[in-house]
Amino acid sequence: MQTAPAAHARPVQSYAVLERYIVSCYAAEDGRAHRDNTTKGTAHRWFAVSINLNSESEGGEVSFPEYGPRSFKPPPGGAVVFSCSILHGVSKVTSGCRSLTSGRLSFCSPAGQV
Repeated sequence: MQTAPAAHARPVQSYAVLERYIVSCYAAEDGRAHRDNTTKGTAHRWFAVSINLNSESEGGEVSFPEYGPRSFKPPPGGAVVFSCSILHGVSKVTSGCRSLTSGRLSFCSPAGQV
């Protein structure tokens, strides 16, 4: 038998947190494929956000190997947003510097629990 919640009980509300917001410049680097939420300390991450800040580089495209060979390189100000559980990588930057800002979006309860 199920009982109705008490009249004074409030539903738990969640809120989004953008964590580890960083600005980076990658030159002549290759980002091996990985997931962003595979450890106890990162399991709370839901989405990753990567915003390109420039177009003066060659290479540096984001790809999702489990979904095929297509890669993505948004224009400056454009973003790639994806689930942290998806395998992703970045192709080698062959010239210039790939500048971007990135962060991880997590959802938490008011008590800070994930």
